[in-house]
Amino acid sequence: TEGYRFCLAKFEVGAVGSQPDIWYYGPRLSPDGRRLAVSQYEPGSTSGGIWVHDLGPGMAYPLTSGDDSDDTLAIWSPDGAEIAYAAVGGAQATGIYRIDARQAGRARLWIPGERFKIPFAWLPGGAGLLFQENDTAGGFSLWTIDLEAHGPARRLSPERVRETNPALSPDGHWVAFGSDATRHFEVYVRRLDDPTGASAQRVSSDGGNFPRWRGDGRELY
Repeated sequence: TEGYRFCLAKFEVGAVGSQPDIWYYGPRLSPDGRRLAVSQYEPGSTSGGIWVHDLGPGMAYPLTSGDDSDDTLAIWSPDGAEIAYAAVGGAQATGIYRIDARQAGRARLWIPGERFKIPFAWLPGGAGLLFQENDTAGGFSLWTIDLEAHGPARRLSPERVRETNPALSPDGHWVAFGSDATRHFEVYVRRLDDPTGASAQRVSSDGGNFPRWRGDGRELY
């Protein structure tokens, strides 16, 4: 973890979505930087859906309707061909689903479970996921699952510690995340392949959460 530093940057931004009565949240940029997956929710409705915005021509299309569940918090596959997202409530089973990113269609249940799960990153090779699981007591923990190995999910977080908002490094070897191990949230990094968590190191000094990696993996924001 030597050499990491924190930066505050200011950028010019543009608006995605022009309807003032719609909530837009959870934006995720595609690997090629040309499309944006966004969770959209209309206040007063019981659920929301996933939309994809093409940043070139400025067009958008619904990927999921949200009719059968509240579809939210999408991530892209490494090749940009698929999207995984969290679904909860309604007639559809709670879990993480995957769907073709090019057009609306039938999503497939990928990781089932009664607890709300949020996908955060495809694992290297696209065979599994890094995800967060929320429990009914307000806790949350980090997990990985290798879907090619057909084994159970592996918990990364220690018991009685809340860990959240993981970000996988560009090389796929490190995870940055927020943790309240010190009783207030700080940013930590650890190796993804570390089964015990012994490699975890705190990299913030005065609070922090929601880490993001720079493209070359040398800095965290």
